[in-house]
Amino acid sequence: MARTGTTGLPSAAALAAVAAGAEAAGAGGIWACDHLFWHSPVVECLTALAIAAAATERCAVGSSVLQLPLRDAIVVAKQAATLQQLSAGRAVLGLGVGSHPGEYTAAGRDFAARGRRLDDQVAEVRRLWAADPAPDGSSLDDSDPGRYRQRPAGEGPPIWFGGSSPAALERTARQGDGWMPLFLDPDQYATTRADLARRCETVGRDPDGVVPALVVFVSLAAGGADGEDEAMTRGTDWMSSLYRLPPRAFARHLVAGPARRCAERVAQWFEAGAAHVVVFVTHDEPLVQFEDLSTALSGVLAADWTPGPTPTRPPRGTLFLSTAPSSDSARRWSASTTEPTVRAPAARTDLAAAPGPSPSEAAGGGSW
Repeated sequence: MARTGTTGLPSAAALAAVAAGAEAAGAGGIWACDHLFWHSPVVECLTALAIAAAATERCAVGSSVLQLPLRDAIVVAKQAATLQQLSAGRAVLGLGVGSHPGEYTAAGRDFAARGRRLDDQVAEVRRLWAADPAPDGSSLDDSDPGRYRQRPAGEGPPIWFGGSSPAALERTARQGDGWMPLFLDPDQYATTRADLARRCETVGRDPDGVVPALVVFVSLAAGGADGEDEAMTRGTDWMSSLYRLPPRAFARHLVAGPARRCAERVAQWFEAGAAHVVVFVTHDEPLVQFEDLSTALSGVLAADWTPGPTPTRPPRGTLFLSTAPSSDSARRWSASTTEPTVRAPAARTDLAAAPGPSPSEAAGGGSW
């Protein structure tokens, strides 16, 4: 992508071109990840999503995930409602608490209180989005509560939560429309999703009311070769340059190898109950890898789908496509697509700057 200035960040035109190109290739969603403070320049995610919304017509645009405790909930409510309006109802507000104490210090927020603050803020956001039976605002009296209302409001976009900790699962069960963790293998995902379902039932919610999703990192062998070791080394080095953690911290979280083998691995998350598998391609030029993986995944899902007495479509997934500056930069832009042959009627795509896990996260100890 074309970049401006000395930051290495993409221009608006380049960002729009990537979003439009991803949608043309069958993308189902554009997701922008979030940091207010990071070790390299970062574009603000809701601004990026507005550009993506203008450049696309069908795919979803969402944050994966926005750290709401770092922000003013009233401002985010306005921004998200506006994005929902500008995108004609394609927005998703993905939220989380983050895992970097230094970022909270820089923002003047209490890291230890971030979970409680997020819960309070979500309630405030939903209140601001609620239908408003107040007067139409025609009064010029400053004391009239009908004069100053936050518009647009309305239903607001769905709220998805990141994270797989007990607190994150409880929050999702009580308040979430969707769930999108990362760094969970298929067995862990199935177990954690079952835990989430039990928590939903405990609070009186239908577990099917929470969309189950997942972020997975992938590195395909070059040229279709059976080079799993090479793909693993290249992919973990790429992630290391992004997160500034040792490559070995990512080895067990990276799906690496030829396209067919990676597709078979991705399909295991579908089998574990995911409705959307967000595949993050760990490469500066990810389009070829994405196309190869998409083709292979289409074949794997079709082969595994056997119609029964009640025909059932294969599971749907979201493929996360990343385009980035050179590998010595820690900045990454990403886009995702729903696997074309099994795309949901309302297509969804993601354009994102990748989030940075803490060392314990990368080792599997925690998440957003």
